Amino acid sequence: MGLAGLGFFVMETKETVHVVAETSDTRAELARTVFSLGHHAEVYSSYDEILHLGPSHGIILAEDIIDQNGAAALLSGMAINGIWCPVIAAASDVKVTRIVEALRAGVVDYLAPTIGTEALKVALERAASHGERSNATRRDSVKAHAALRRLTTRELEVVDLLVDGSRNKEIARTLGISPRTVETYRANVMVKLEAKTFADVIRYRLAARADEA
Repeated sequence: MGLAGLGFFVMETKETVHVVAETSDTRAELARTVFSLGHHAEVYSSYDEILHLGPSHGIILAEDIIDQNGAAALLSGMAINGIWCPVIAAASDVKVTRIVEALRAGVVDYLAPTIGTEALKVALERAASHGERSNATRRDSVKAHAALRRLTTRELEVVDLLVDGSRNKEIARTLGISPRTVETYRANVMVKLEAKTFADVIRYRLAARADEA
């Protein structure tokens, strides 16, 4: 059974489901299913199309399209474009490596053609109830990476050592620089990240590390 054979349970609240699939048959079948359950469906033929239109709400059900670099590429594009809808990925030919890649990128769930209806219901409910929380985490991670890219390699080394609990003198010994130079790097980091306190810097780094784990 291909992707078009997937069915949905009705959720308590009406949702807008953004269906992204490569073939018109799959898009039409999924859209009919969504509409028949009382939800609203928007269909897209490619990742570029949904990224261009930039939905501000709803759930994205996206085929893991290998020719378009997969669901991970979609999540990356969404972050760049400031689209924070929860994403459920699906594929007719599921490989563990692709599931891992998609989940690490931030999809809420990954569906296979053999998935049971109860499991699918759980996936949709998870996307609706926990999507905002998971996407808030992803937003923080994206912002943290963007902020940290302003730092030089040495400044980031100082931040990492501070986050790991090292004091200025210990950092100076580790990096072969003076404690005063460490203080200068710390001051530069505060300015570049527009941080009010060093706790803000630590939060940025921890958010980025969570994404790298």
